[in-house]
Order: sequence, then C-alpha cells, then structure tokens
Amino acid sequence: MTTHYTHLTIEERVTLMIMRMQGASLRAIAQVLGRQPSTLSREVRRQSQPGHYDASTAGARARALRHVPRRSKLLAPGSELFQVVHSMLAKGWSPQQ
Repeated sequence: MTTHYTHLTIEERVTLMIMRMQGASLRAIAQVLGRQPSTLSREVRRQSQPGHYDASTAGARARALRHVPRRSKLLAPGSELFQVVHSMLAKGWSPQQ
C-alpha cells in the first residue's frame, strides 16, 4: 500500500488563511478542505511567521524548500565504505565490530 502525498494548493492555503483569521479550528478547516488536521497543523507550524499565517508567503516558502536537497545517507550504496560494511556483514560480523 502506497501513500500519495499532494502539496497544498494556493486555493487551499488561502482558505486556510481566511478561516484561521475568522477563528476557525484546524479540525473544522480540515473538514472543509477534505484534508487531515495533522496536514494543516504541519503547514501552519512550518510556514508561519510567529502568530501569523500568510498564504502567499507560505506557498513561496514551500516551493523554495521543495528544492532543498535532503541530507545524504551515511552509507551511500555503491561507495567503498558501503562495500566494506556489506562484505563484513555477509561474513557474519556484527555491526558493532
């Protein structure tokens, strides 16, 4: 089973901003948008300035962060260290050795 994630659209962000200004709860907004409350909670937490959520700023920030590279794995497959660790584990060595 795979989960398909879609980013919030600008329309959803504007609705979130307006309903937040009107005092609606995240749970009520989530029901209107057909999203999980946790999705909106993360959006507000990640994309807000202290005490204020702005849809256009949030959208621009989300687009910018979408292209930030993720931290690489410690043992990149194909690297020399990966090959050494893999061969030692195959020989029965424990990861602590």
